[in-house]
Parts: sequence; C-alpha cells; structure tokens
Amino acid sequence: MMGLSRVHTLSFWCVLFGCSDSSKDVETCEEGVYFADEDGDGFGSPYVSTKACEIPNGFVANNTDCDDFDSTQFPNQVWFVDVDGDGFGDGETSIIGCVQPIGYVHNSDDCDDRDSSRNPDQDWYHDQDGDGYGNADLPIPSCDVNVLELAASDGTDCNDLDALIHPMANEVCDFLDNNCSGMTDNDDPLIDVYTQVPFFQDLDGDGYGSTEYIGHFCPSFSEGSMNNDDCDDTNIMVNPAQVEMYDEVDQNCDGDGLWHNAEDIQFGFSHANSGSQFGIQLDAFDIEGDSLTDLVISQPIFTWNEQTETNDGKVIWVSGTQEPDFTDLSQQLPFWYGEPDDALYGIWAGDMDGDGVADILMGSRNKNEKEGAVYLVSSDANSGLVTEKALWSWTIPDQDYRVGSSLLRIGDVDADGLDDVVMGASHFDNGYNSRGGAFLLRGSDVGVQSDPSTGSWIAGSSNGDQFGLHISRAGDVDGDGIEDILASSIYADQGGTSSGSVYLFPVTDVLAGTVVPEDMVQFYGEVESDKAGTALADVGDVNGDGYDDFLIGSKDHDEVYDNDGAAYLIHGQPYNDFDLLNSLSNADATFIGSTQNDGFAYDIEGVGDVDGDGLDDFVIGSYLADPTGSNHGLVIGFFGGQHSGRHNADDVSDFMIRGNANNTRLGRGIARAGDQNGDGLDDVWLGAYGYDSYRGRIYLLHGFAHQ
Repeated sequence: MMGLSRVHTLSFWCVLFGCSDSSKDVETCEEGVYFADEDGDGFGSPYVSTKACEIPNGFVANNTDCDDFDSTQFPNQVWFVDVDGDGFGDGETSIIGCVQPIGYVHNSDDCDDRDSSRNPDQDWYHDQDGDGYGNADLPIPSCDVNVLELAASDGTDCNDLDALIHPMANEVCDFLDNNCSGMTDNDDPLIDVYTQVPFFQDLDGDGYGSTEYIGHFCPSFSEGSMNNDDCDDTNIMVNPAQVEMYDEVDQNCDGDGLWHNAEDIQFGFSHANSGSQFGIQLDAFDIEGDSLTDLVISQPIFTWNEQTETNDGKVIWVSGTQEPDFTDLSQQLPFWYGEPDDALYGIWAGDMDGDGVADILMGSRNKNEKEGAVYLVSSDANSGLVTEKALWSWTIPDQDYRVGSSLLRIGDVDADGLDDVVMGASHFDNGYNSRGGAFLLRGSDVGVQSDPSTGSWIAGSSNGDQFGLHISRAGDVDGDGIEDILASSIYADQGGTSSGSVYLFPVTDVLAGTVVPEDMVQFYGEVESDKAGTALADVGDVNGDGYDDFLIGSKDHDEVYDNDGAAYLIHGQPYNDFDLLNSLSNADATFIGSTQNDGFAYDIEGVGDVDGDGLDDFVIGSYLADPTGSNHGLVIGFFGGQHSGRHNADDVSDFMIRGNANNTRLGRGIARAGDQNGDGLDDVWLGAYGYDSYRGRIYLLHGFAHQ
C-alpha cells in the first residue's frame, strides 16, 4: 500500500473497519466582534476588541464608550453642574454628554451648590451663641433646612455660650481663653497688650503695691499689685484695706493714725430722703439659715403723709443676700408703716405662727394714747399699714402701760414648736405706779390670746422703776445651757435716786412668771441719776473662760464730765458666785466716755469674733462724739481678752470708727452681722442716722485681723 494516497488509505481503513462522515457532524459558527467593557457601564471601548461566536465575559457588542475606565462616563450621560466643587451637583442645571465636562458631576445630590461645606457628606455644628463657630460635640447634617440658623460649618468653638469666645476672637485680659488657643491672658503670645495694666512691687503680699513699677500684665498676673497705694510694703498689716487701730500707726494709709473714717468703708446701704434718720435702729438675724444676717431696719420718725409731720414709723426688711453696695433703700420692699405717732419699730421674732416663714414683731409703745401695741407680721406679707398686714396683735386694753417698750426674741422657750418673745411694758402698774413689766408672748397666743397680762409676766418691784424699758439677751452666763436675760429698771434707786438697776435671770423665769426682781441677781448704778441699763448687750465669751459675758450701759453716768457715760463689762460665772446685789462700781471692767454729752454707751453691742482670735469682741457707740468736729460720732471697738480695771475708753480701745462729717452721728444703731463675706471673720452693721442731712446710712464693717 505504499503507492496509496492519504485519501485512498483512509478509504481503505473505512472499508475494513467502517467510519462516519465527519464533515457532516461539525457545525460552523458565525463569529462576531466584541468590545471590552472594563468599567462595567454597558458601553465598550473602541480600542479593545475580539472575535467570538458568543459575547465573552467583560465584553459588549458596542464600542461607544468614551472612557472605559470610568463608569460614570458613557453616551447620553446626564451631567450636573458643580459650582462649589464639592463633588455634588445641582439638580436644576445639567447637560448631556459622554465625556464629563469640566465643572460637572454625574449626581444631583447637592443642597447648596454655592457652598462647598453643605452637601450630604458634610456636617455642620450647633452654634448656640451665633458667633459663626460651632460645638464639635453637637453635629447637625449640613443639608438640614434649619442649619443656617442653628449651626456653623466650623466646629472649633471652645465656648458655645459666649459669642466673644471663638478661634478668631481677640485675646484680651479677662481670665478667659478668648481665642480657643488653650492659653489665657499673659500665657497667650497673642494677648492684646492694650488690655494689660501696670503692676507694682508687692513685697509683703498684702495685695497693695509700692511705687516700684515691674511691668504691664493682665490682672490675672500672680505677682505684684495693680495699685501703688501701700504706705509700708514691708508690713502686711498696713495697707488701704486695713481698719485703723487706735495707736498712732497709720494702718490704712489715709494719713490718720488714730481713727478709721466711716467713708473708707466700702459696703452698706443708703437712703435718698433727707430727715429719714435711716440707720437709727437695727436688728439682724439669720432667718434663712444661710449664714447671712437679714436686717430689720426701723425708722421710728418716718411720716407716711409728709403733710402731717407725725412719727408713724417704718420697718424695712433687707435680705442677707442683697448686695450691700450702698443701694438706696428708700423704696425698698417689703416695708410696713404705723399710724400717726405710732413710732413703729421692729425685730425678727423667729416663726411664731408655725407656718415655716419667719415673722417680724413690731412695737408701738405710743399707740392709743400710750396704751401701746405689738404686731406680728409675716416676712412674706405685702407692704402696707401694719394694722392691715398684721397676723396678730397684743395690747393691754384701756391702760397706758406702753406695751411694746422693748422686744426680745427668745426662741421656743415653752418647747411647743413655736417661737416666743419677751415684751417690755415700761409703765405697767401691777397695782402700783409705773413699776413696769416683762411679758411672755407665746407663739401659741397667735390667733388665740391678745392680752399678754393673762399669761406669764414679771413686774417691777418699786414705783416708777419702769422695769422692762430695756431688755436684752445675756448669753449663757452661768454655762447651764439655758439662755439668760437682762432687764433694766433705769429709774430704780438701789444706788441712789434713779441710779438704775439691771436684773439677770434665766429665760425660763419668764415662763414661770412667779419670780420677782428682788430674788434676781441685780446690778445697780454707782450713783444717783446714772440710769444704769439704758443699754444692754450680750457680748459672748470675751475672756475665753467658757462663760458668756455681758455689757451694761449707763449713758447718764458722770465720771469726769456731765453725762460722759459708762459701760460696764461683767464676766459670766455660775449664778451662786454672784452676789444678789452688785454695784457696778465692782464691774470686771469699766469704760468711761471721753467728754460730756457724747452719747457714750447709748448703744452697745457684742459683735462676735471680728479679728479671728477665738475670743468675742464688742463695740460701744458714742454717737454725739466730736473727735474732729460736731457730732461726727464714734464706734469704739474692743477685742476679746482679759479686760479689767477702770479706763477712759479711748485710752484702751483697739479701734475707733469715726463719722465722716458733722452731725453724721455714727454709733446710734449697731448690730452684729455674722460673716457676710465668707472670710471666716464676723462683721458689724453700723448706723449713721445723721449722715447727709439725716438721710442716714448703714455701713457694713468687715472683720479684720490685727497684729
């Protein structure tokens, strides 16, 4: 078979073994040209193709794509203008084309195509202060329809409550980080130097500098002082803020080494109306338990109708929270006034009616032809006539007993949950002539009993004594835990005609109502006409022996001059250690006024611990004193210690506050103020009822340390 052709050979084999016709079994395809679709947008590249019977994966049958690597570019694509270039288009402006035009995008999602910070991918930030800078912790979607009013695109504000604080603010001296740099005042190199102030050397660190200039700094600078008023920069106890000691050293740098001028006191209250005698009578008490004393200010000569010229009297309440910035209190609310010639005055009474609101007790010893009356007014009551606003009133009908001659809050002496008061009626007879009496006004009387003579009382022992004309607490004199009381009979004759007597007794004796003055511890005036007991005061523990001490004033005492006055300090001790009769000539310490008719000891007061040495201090008023003129008035201060002997008060005083001008009459109206400024030292209210044509003024003297 060597000569057979390939065909013949195949045929030969087919004859032998049989075979089919393969040309009839294989079907031929019609090939097409297909184009690569790299971006998967359904449009193929005109540059990459292949032939195939079927469309290969990743290929399409058209070649109309203008960019096969960008799925957004294809024929008849709608393009939206993107003016702000934020990648989001404006749905209202579009064109059709395959290639992306410059400035166009394929989406129409923009909410503001003129602001690149507003689009679906962008947040704005809550901008509460409206300064254009928001709080990064409070994002708001930028496409919110209210975003322009509520937020800002910049979230770098560090204080979104102050429009003057933001990253582009001017850093100024104000103790704040104005520009959100994390630095304040002098620490920030961007500080506005024009807001800095000159500083001066302060060697003693008392806050007052010498004249040595050390540079310009913000007030927050920790070295030196912004003033150069110190007259001794080596002594911390000498600077303009000090109270002048009576020692010829100029502690407050005012050029006066003896008196501290009232005009240098920076805090208090004023009155706009001439003749008002504002500040002549004060009572202070912490009614709200916030360690701030609320004031009751009495103006007994106030006349509601200026045409009548009657002494109606007016009582004002001033909250301890009110800033003592010499605010005019002529229109202060609330206030209450009396009827013609009532000469109304008031004290804090505690809560006598049990409603949880402090009450004010007001006395009018001249009411109804000197019958007298006492009114209870809630501190919540609206201003007005006391007879219309009173919760209750007391009087002894048809008798000229001068009910309300004196008033003293004593707390809940009968333990019934209601506060009580002791009231004096200087002309109470008890069957005789003007012996006087001290009456217990119980909280339980309110709404029930208005005649105090039906309750508990103590009467004077002799005709004309006027027992109860003045009443005061004495503190816990004998250390038994029970408050003691002082009551005077200034016309008593134990030491001579009208020498005066002062009686000491526990407050529980008033509750019993069975004790007579003869059985009480008695202190009587040294000589006739002394009128001992014209002023009384508890002064706390002055000598630190654990017993409370007290003062007795005798304004008419004659020592060297007529009516130069005397104040007697009595140290507390167990009652049995006192004699039943005690001449004030044997007082533990006696202080005498310096000249005649100075009104010395007309007002005396324990003022707490004003110097922070742990001992209680006291002051004596001399409201007619003439240290440098006519009736300037003085308040003479004494620090706690072992006082003894008999002295001219000026010679042994620790400080003196002087009225600022003639007829200022400083020292007729004194009250302890507690710690009003929170420095740990007790403060004092000082009245100057003659200030500025008798408009009157009240000063708040802050406590002060001394060497």
